[in-house]
Amino acid sequence: MATQLENLSPQLYVQLVCQIDLMFDVIARSINYFAQRVPGALREFRWRIDQKNSSRTDFEDAFEKVSPVLLLQTMSFTEPFMKVDGFDYSRMKQYEFIDGKTPAYLREDYGIKADEAFNIQKMIRGNIRFVDSKAISGVQAADLVVSGIRRCLRRQFVDNEAVAAGLGKLMLQARHDAPSLNLGTLFPSETKCVSISLLLTW
Repeated sequence: MATQLENLSPQLYVQLVCQIDLMFDVIARSINYFAQRVPGALREFRWRIDQKNSSRTDFEDAFEKVSPVLLLQTMSFTEPFMKVDGFDYSRMKQYEFIDGKTPAYLREDYGIKADEAFNIQKMIRGNIRFVDSKAISGVQAADLVVSGIRRCLRRQFVDNEAVAAGLGKLMLQARHDAPSLNLGTLFPSETKCVSISLLLTW
């Protein structure tokens, strides 16, 4: 796995980090949102990601292997997913560890007592496909929105403010009134990556 990551170009590595950050954000927000409003939507997580070409690439293979591991072993440790008393998580039984037994390393290596933890690897690997955006309207819509945001950030529209206002209506409000665009850095004051949480309905 380390060799796979090392062989990725810097651009694809940045993309990998951004996509993992985005998936973590989607899971963290969507579980409680739907558990409160539409619990039935939590029966299954379906991931559709725009493929690079017709054959499976090293990037796609690395992403599918690495993303659940990073989500489990790093991000979810520093920012555990919250469960709210009174919300309906019953449709997520399939994502709970069997008999409530979480992996021993959580307790032994990290000192984490997680009696009712979700199996994030199963959430990611259960139904994930790299698809041609031309065949999937949702992926195509996301691609168009992201392209618009990129152009907007570069001020390439005649009326940039109007476009920004329109694109902003498609984004989800971040926690604590934070911006919808998550800005991150791999090195101090150098390479930055952006992940965007979008609300797309079709």
